[in-house]
Amino acid sequence: MSRKLSRILVVDGSEVARTIIVRTLSAELPDTVIVTSGTTEEARGALERECFDLITTSLVLPDGDGLDLVRHVRASHHHYTPTIVVSGD
Repeated sequence: MSRKLSRILVVDGSEVARTIIVRTLSAELPDTVIVTSGTTEEARGALERECFDLITTSLVLPDGDGLDLVRHVRASHHHYTPTIVVSGD
């Protein structure tokens, strides 16, 4: 019987922060596919191509605002996808 792998999108402008989040999620959820994006533009592209079970985003991104990304998610066909805003501020 085939088991569906969970998919998580991690959006953060900091490579260090992305690495920390990915390592933590991978350790806790080893059968999860994790996709990373450094900008809102990359994240929107990933959201057009794929479906995710969870999205994490930084509040501040190099090309925009994490809350704008959340608004985009809520206005799209991903509107029920749980989204967590991760901020060091």
